[in-house]
Amino acid sequence: MTQENTNSQLYKKTNKSNMYAILILLATIWITLFVLSDLYSSYTQFSEEKASLKTKEETLSNELKALNEKQEKVKSDKKTLQLISQYASPYREDLILNQIYAKFDWISINDITMDKWQKLPNWLSMANINFSVNAKNIIALNKYLDYLTNKTSNIRFVIKNVNFPLNSENQNSTTQASLSLWMYYFENN
Repeated sequence: MTQENTNSQLYKKTNKSNMYAILILLATIWITLFVLSDLYSSYTQFSEEKASLKTKEETLSNELKALNEKQEKVKSDKKTLQLISQYASPYREDLILNQIYAKFDWISINDITMDKWQKLPNWLSMANINFSVNAKNIIALNKYLDYLTNKTSNIRFVIKNVNFPLNSENQNSTTQASLSLWMYYFENN
């Protein structure tokens, strides 16, 4: 064998080895890019989610801070606390009856019914109270209605409906009325 033949065979073997090495290198680069691109997209997605959650956390933190400040203001404001306690008093039939059966000489209460309702979206519940009233006259009935809805009373009722016959000839005559009241109350469940 000649030197040229040997060189040519070595050259062919080296060429084939280089070609395989280049193919393996290209395949490795392609697989690496495929795997890394998936990892990179996952990384960017998680980075965006983290930034979004961080912004949401800051917003909720600011909202919580504002709510805590409002809570402190309400705790220190006696007028607001009294108003809240009127509308969010507990549902106790004895307290409700004491409020309705006030000591008025010119009013008598008959046929009282009370029932609870379900919780409202504002977290308060509402009771429905129905009864009939015999009043000395229209003026006395009006004073009693003012008493039920008075801002300074312990329980503040909302008048849903009042039915009574109107006697325009004599306003000093005895009047009978049917009242339907609502009462907001707070119930821990």
